[in-house]
Amino acid sequence: MRNYRKFKDYHIEQLRDPDDAKIYLSVAIEDYEKDEDIDAFLLAVRDIAEAQKTNHTRHESSA
Repeated sequence: MRNYRKFKDYHIEQLRDPDDAKIYLSVAIEDYEKDEDIDAFLLAVRDIAEAQKTNHTRHESSA
């Protein structure tokens, strides 16, 4: 049986990479400019913040 993980966990893991986070934020901004969906935009910002916080915490604990 395959081991599956939650999409959110995978998504946050991918956003730990600064380049991926930058691309994701750029797309979120473009989408917001088109449809003005502030909730979707804020969700993207929260996901990036969560990923970077987790990334920062990992770096601190390994120092």
